[in-house]
Amino acid sequence: MSDFNASALLSNIKRIQPEVAARRDACSGALAREAHEGLERVLKQLVSLISSDDEDNQYEAEWLRHQTTSLLPDRIVEEELEDGEFLPDENYRDTTLNAGDLEGLRDLLIQLHKECDLRFISRYVRVRPVRKA
Repeated sequence: MSDFNASALLSNIKRIQPEVAARRDACSGALAREAHEGLERVLKQLVSLISSDDEDNQYEAEWLRHQTTSLLPDRIVEEELEDGEFLPDENYRDTTLNAGDLEGLRDLLIQLHKECDLRFISRYVRVRPVRKA
């Protein structure tokens, strides 16, 4: 399975999980708490997959490791389009959130990227095209 080291990844995730939980508990805002909970869910899923003896689960864990995972539900925005006009790309990273909104989550995400090669974003923006009347 290429350069995938399941035991090292499992060890790093398990070491970081208590810090994620502690920071979640310290969150004062609902959005930050929700994002921390999203991170907890993904890390728990990875631990479960990596800990499994099923080879398919190992491959799924490796696949997840190479994806950029969104921690919050997508934000849907509607954009009016003229007839014949198309959106070049329907998915964007949400740039409306700042580090303060997420209450320290950014530091954890940087740590997870450096130590576990995991990539996360707060959420995607999905543009729903609406034809002008």
